Amino acid sequence: MTLHPLSISSTHVRHIILLVSTSETFSSRSTSVYTDDASVLVNNYYGRQFNSLNDVTVNPRNGDLYFTDTQYGYLQAFRPLPGLPSQVYRLNPATGSLTVAADGFDKANGMAVF
Repeated sequence: MTLHPLSISSTHVRHIILLVSTSETFSSRSTSVYTDDASVLVNNYYGRQFNSLNDVTVNPRNGDLYFTDTQYGYLQAFRPLPGLPSQVYRLNPATGSLTVAADGFDKANGMAVF
């Protein structure tokens, strides 16, 4: 399986957070900076595949991950018809809880958490 990094957040202390794609799916992965261990953090929202994960950032106060899921892959003809609207998601890595943090975007791009 070939992984294609789409966005990288290096603000997480012991891990690098990657938004990656394979030929089948998009996922968020945590990769240890100390070992070769990598784990999938999330690859769907209630069973529905993400469209085109685009940007990721880590909240420095609590470690929550925020990432965008856009429709760029569909618009550029390399992903199927979107099954989810363009949204910003929040993932609590400690609990695995995934929620929509913001929606109503046409083409979300870029992330910052203060």
